[in-house]
Amino acid sequence: MTTLRPGYFLAIGGAILLAACSSYSDAPAGATLTIRASVSASNSLNASIAQPSRLLFGGGNTRAGDIVGDPASIDIGMYALYISQNGDCSNATLVQDHGTQATVVDFMQNPVLFTGSPAAGSYACIGVKLSDVISFTPKTSFGYCDSTQTYAIDIYRSDNTDPNDSSTYWRDIDLNAIAAHGTDAAPVDDHVLLLFTRDTAAALARGFNSGQTLQLGASLVVPGTQTFVWGGSGTVLSDSISTSCGLNPGSPTFE
Repeated sequence: MTTLRPGYFLAIGGAILLAACSSYSDAPAGATLTIRASVSASNSLNASIAQPSRLLFGGGNTRAGDIVGDPASIDIGMYALYISQNGDCSNATLVQDHGTQATVVDFMQNPVLFTGSPAAGSYACIGVKLSDVISFTPKTSFGYCDSTQTYAIDIYRSDNTDPNDSSTYWRDIDLNAIAAHGTDAAPVDDHVLLLFTRDTAAALARGFNSGQTLQLGASLVVPGTQTFVWGGSGTVLSDSISTSCGLNPGSPTFE
């Protein structure tokens, strides 16, 4: 796999929506919750949602000379899914754990991410444990992007944290600090947690990092089937400044 320094780093942000969807035939018998993945045609960011700093993820704005295109694949390694009825994500229930070896899925292929049978109810927080190394392939060759190459970016690197400032570290579901490794040129798989919550203020007050905490538009209702949608159109970026191929922010939503 070819790894290049991306001009913009992957951003996870935007409006988060949640609604029930129809059932899928490949969900295991007896499962009360199924989470699938998909890529939508939109990648617009909701300006009302505060975005992480450019130092960590990038601003997501193209500049003069930049060219954007579509992805042929967006591969993300999934480790575990947690849900909580509390906006601060306390007392979380583990829905499914893939163990120490990530289940790598291509969001372009509409895969099932997680299934389980948690108790029926309304859940105000969803926690997704995933790899911080995201791989992608451009749909076509353009600028500095080569459709025959797979590129990798590290969204939580060693230069994102300060050993003297604990607030710079992301946290796991039990609020333990997650060590950051890797660089732009040499990504390293760290198991990070992203939180989608109805009450971001409560989650932040409890100790989660703002870079990993995103607004959830409506609570998750179990039983049900939801789709984690990545807004992928136009997100592959040929960067005119760093002369590399990277990935612009998508706009993740739950539908």
